[in-house]
Amino acid sequence: MIVKDSDSCDLQDDLKRLQEWNKKLQLKFSLDKCTVMHVGHKVATQYVMEQDDQTWNLTAVTGVLMSNDLEVSRQ
Repeated sequence: MIVKDSDSCDLQDDLKRLQEWNKKLQLKFSLDKCTVMHVGHKVATQYVMEQDDQTWNLTAVTGVLMSNDLEVSRQ
């Protein structure tokens, strides 16, 4: 849960660790499909991921609905 600025920094650090793990395993994220979901938090945040010497700003969404066939619909 993001309550204060340091929480946001912790999450960004976790994203960086995921990227390092992926690089070590020679995997790649589909960064155009990676998003951040905000649920009732008020801290201004922008998260980024890096891959192939590019920096991607993660898009924020405010909610996600799932259908019975598990297709994701962003709102």
